[in-house]
Amino acid sequence: MSVSSSQSILSRLIERKPLPFYVGAFADTVVGVGLVAFAKTIAPLILPDHPAILGIAVSSVLRFLGLFLLVFALDTVMVARSNGVLGRFRSWIVAANWATVALAVLVLGLWHGALSLLGIAMVAAIALAVGVFASLQQRAI
Repeated sequence: MSVSSSQSILSRLIERKPLPFYVGAFADTVVGVGLVAFAKTIAPLILPDHPAILGIAVSSVLRFLGLFLLVFALDTVMVARSNGVLGRFRSWIVAANWATVALAVLVLGLWHGALSLLGIAMVAAIALAVGVFASLQQRAI
């Protein structure tokens, strides 16, 4: 590939600015697969004294969140790739990410006592990462 064709591809990517959306979707996919695959192992590590939430096993809640993240990642990629009507939903992806940050802060504020130190660290790290993705995505709109 020549330098001019590389610059052309790069300029088209910068023009559409979907990269922050793709990075966010990749992170959602990694976390989603991890939650689906390791929910039974993760659950007692983050909520050691609570095997259930509202009568639902914590591992089942984590597995559902993992599946949701996988669907959200697919949706994010579809919206990021679109320049048409679907592309207008990029702001919804950003809003959903900011809502995730707010929810994580709420969880930490209200239920930090139920979480282990590892659970608190995981929720805080996820909130921070999603906040960074949301900020970058917001700038790319």
